[in-house]
Amino acid sequence: MKHKLLTFAGALALLAVLGKFYAVPAIAQAVRAAVVKNIDEKGRIPYQAQINCTGYSVCNVGLSPVPAHSRLVVEHIGLQAVVDTGSQVMFTALGAESGVFNQLSSYDMLLATFQGEAFGYDTYIVSGPALTYFEAGQTPGVIFELSLGITTRITGQISGYLVDLSQ
Repeated sequence: MKHKLLTFAGALALLAVLGKFYAVPAIAQAVRAAVVKNIDEKGRIPYQAQINCTGYSVCNVGLSPVPAHSRLVVEHIGLQAVVDTGSQVMFTALGAESGVFNQLSSYDMLLATFQGEAFGYDTYIVSGPALTYFEAGQTPGVIFELSLGITTRITGQISGYLVDLSQ
């Protein structure tokens, strides 16, 4: 009887030792997996803004301000400008509005490419990557300026994503 009791006590001791070393890592792995969260994923909060301007020699289009606790990352801009024949594009930029009419506090120049002439109008295209950052409260803006004449129509969009900084 004493031999069976010692065998049973040994088996319990073995289970206790194994439980001490193997149960904690298994529980820790389950808890760790639940805490991980990817907050910087580009697809979490996509951003896209439309640009429309008609009838000015200088188009200054302000977009909506970046929300609190966020950062806007602009990755692409695409514009099409239909202007009076003979007009030349003097200045095209994407940047943060300064609060003064037709001025950006900091900006990235954009290249406008002549596409052709039809029915008395010239067409210019601005298209390409534009890695630009806007902080919370800043207002992104686009300026399109001609040498003479007026724009008939500028349409396009900027796209990117918002990063939630409240985490």
